[in-house]
Amino acid sequence: MSKRGPLTFAIAFVLAVVRPLAAATPEEVRAWLREVDAVRQPYPQAVISVRQTEKVGGVARSADEFDLYVKGRDRALVVFTGGKQTGRKILIVGEKMWLILPNAHPVPISPQQRIMGAAALSEAARFRAADDYEASVRAEEEEQGGHRCRVVDLAARSPKSRYSRIELWIDARNLPRKARFYLPSGRQAQEIVFLRFEEKGGRTLLAEMECHDLLAPGAGLTRTLEYLRYRPARIDDSVFTLQGAR
Repeated sequence: MSKRGPLTFAIAFVLAVVRPLAAATPEEVRAWLREVDAVRQPYPQAVISVRQTEKVGGVARSADEFDLYVKGRDRALVVFTGGKQTGRKILIVGEKMWLILPNAHPVPISPQQRIMGAAALSEAARFRAADDYEASVRAEEEEQGGHRCRVVDLAARSPKSRYSRIELWIDARNLPRKARFYLPSGRQAQEIVFLRFEEKGGRTLLAEMECHDLLAPGAGLTRTLEYLRYRPARIDDSVFTLQGAR
């Protein structure tokens, strides 16, 4: 019988207990994605206060504040409360979206407009990785923002999904660190970098992210969103109607 030294046994032990990332079971991957979704959307109903800073070439161009009313996964109302867009609202109900201006009729937002500008942020925020996408894990980890991350490729289950493919970077705590969003045409539309998280009330909450709008005219346009306050709330259904939103 051949003799094995301590190093040989150590290597054998590591190989026995550490599986390649690509060998993670579908149930394990789904659990990662549920945690990612819970950080991004921690409450079924809430009012979230947000500060949005728009930058071009790294220089701040404008800043807005808004309250985001959320109920379930398919209803949201954005109410701008500070900055040049004060008084404007964006209503989202299922696959429909409207821009509501003071003293004007609501304006439907077309599918093309929904993948650009502020509307695109609402679209990107709505995705549920665990429910809406099939996932596969790349064999190698990558570094993102100083964190070793698993890279998960997400393919939309529905052909009607706004984004047919998403690349998602998840760190060891199952926090999202970066996401890239691709249209059915294959063109990349958005890149989001998740910058900061906070622990509040026993929950890990998204505190800041940076969004790169790759379809906007010009180059170097980014939007930084700071999540100032989360307020769990019971929101009446009427808020998510055109009349109630106005």
